[in-house]
Amino acid sequence: MEKRTKIPQGWGGVGVRKPRFRMKLQSWRIRHEVLYGILLVRGIALSVLAEEIGVHPRTVNRWIYEGSKPNQENIDKLCRLLGYPEEILFYEKPDGV
Repeated sequence: MEKRTKIPQGWGGVGVRKPRFRMKLQSWRIRHEVLYGILLVRGIALSVLAEEIGVHPRTVNRWIYEGSKPNQENIDKLCRLLGYPEEILFYEKPDGV
């Protein structure tokens, strides 16, 4: 039997354990409920919507889950595709409601 060299503790390939290097888990809270509800009722997947509009699926994901607002060109495409006016699709609740 060979004698193995002792590996110093901390060099065992465990990776970095410092909390500052860990990424925060994303919260999957729906921020754009109207658009998500329309897509859900019609059975349209985010990737299909992204393909029809001509944007990356991650962009549509940001609109729904992160609450970012699309540019005016994409808003017009969404309105035409879904058949709803901009006032309904991008209705913002007043503060305190």
